[in-house]
Amino acid sequence: MVKKPPGSYWSDEEIKQAIEEWRQKRPEKLKSGEWRVEDIPFYEQGRPVRADLWHRVDYLEEYDFTYGKKWGASGLGRLREAAVVRPTEADLHIFARQDPGFIISISKYAILEKWQKEHDDMVQIMRDNGVTVHYIEYPEPKVGAYGPLRSMWAGGEAAIVWGGALVARFGWAPLSKGREKVTTEFLVKQGCPILLTVIGKGVLETGTMQFLADDCALIGRGVAFNQEGIDQVIPVLRRVGITEIVEVPIASWVESNKWPIAGTYHPDMFMRPLDLGKILIYPGVCGWDAIKWFRDHKFELIEIDADEQKEFLPSNLLVLEPGKVMMHAGAKRTIEKVRKAGVEVIEVPYKENITMGGGISCCVLRMVRDRGPKLADIK
Repeated sequence: MVKKPPGSYWSDEEIKQAIEEWRQKRPEKLKSGEWRVEDIPFYEQGRPVRADLWHRVDYLEEYDFTYGKKWGASGLGRLREAAVVRPTEADLHIFARQDPGFIISISKYAILEKWQKEHDDMVQIMRDNGVTVHYIEYPEPKVGAYGPLRSMWAGGEAAIVWGGALVARFGWAPLSKGREKVTTEFLVKQGCPILLTVIGKGVLETGTMQFLADDCALIGRGVAFNQEGIDQVIPVLRRVGITEIVEVPIASWVESNKWPIAGTYHPDMFMRPLDLGKILIYPGVCGWDAIKWFRDHKFELIEIDADEQKEFLPSNLLVLEPGKVMMHAGAKRTIEKVRKAGVEVIEVPYKENITMGGGISCCVLRMVRDRGPKLADIK
């Protein structure tokens, strides 16, 4: 046990060691109910609390004492916990019937029974691979700030970074405003701390950020991400240890929201990491600066088949662990390329969800991952 004379200087390593020693003791204290003041880190008998030392304890070193566990999925480590929203009749949005051109990406309606079956099968695959899956439930009536909510099936609308959640503020999709409240209430009930909710005129759909390693995030810049939103999120990312941040410009629409524009407003619609240093990408809608960044950082780029990009959104996938992913079963040629790159693929039929404008990644709120590799580990 770290003990030093009263008033002594403590190194950063000694502070971390004292907190870790408390971590080892705490379960037994909780079990026995026997608490002794001298066991508290930095205790000095008869003297005031060492505030100077407590100010040097990092949030990430202690937050699990309060919140019950280590939250975070901002990396490529093995996925342990996630949440989904099961599709319902309400997802067949009434406004798409009134004006199909207003609802982005929906070219026709899914068949609800088939959609639910595909969704249930996807969840079972996740469970078969050791993922604990929770359900997010929407209250009745399913109405948000500007009317009936849309895309409730897209459960992955928050980023759970190391230490807690970053909650979105929608910009281009007024009928999604209100979903963030349901997501926040779910996370709070789960015991997950909320680190940031995007406010002001910030727009950032946090769940569509990507994490290329434990310390590296990719953020879009476009209709789902503006400068104010990016400015709000970046300081939090840096404080939880995400030191490398890549921005990718994303195209938008003017009068038509047909493909390929409607298939590019989130990064996971045209790129996604598969493993450390391996990324699946459709370069036809990805800016040169991003491709150059991947090359400069030793990434292997696996190119999505053009025809399959339009029909199946192959990059809208779920990483279960480094080098093991769930992908839409229809993208046969792209899946073959991914397997040749040494990545294990579990094929998931998911056509009905693609019809409604999103894929596997959109549906899954990744909540807890093991710590995984860092960007510098790419060889």
